[in-house]
Amino acid sequence: METINFTPLGFSDLTSDEAFVVSVFRHWQSCGSTCKEAEGSLTEMLKNDRLHEGLLSLFDLLERFRTRIGGEQKTTVPF
Repeated sequence: METINFTPLGFSDLTSDEAFVVSVFRHWQSCGSTCKEAEGSLTEMLKNDRLHEGLLSLFDLLERFRTRIGGEQKTTVPF
């Protein structure tokens, strides 16, 4: 799929829920050296957030992404 078909978006173009997912992904990438460390940090940090209950689904999605690129160590993926 060519990215030329996509409309360029900035962070300000995102809904609050979309911005939340992007922010969680960025934190997940940068926090801790393993997925479990990052997920523990996010779970604690967002324990009072309205979207806290959706974290398990988001972690499942990130786990699938991680296993696709391989390994327990998180990597920075260029987008």
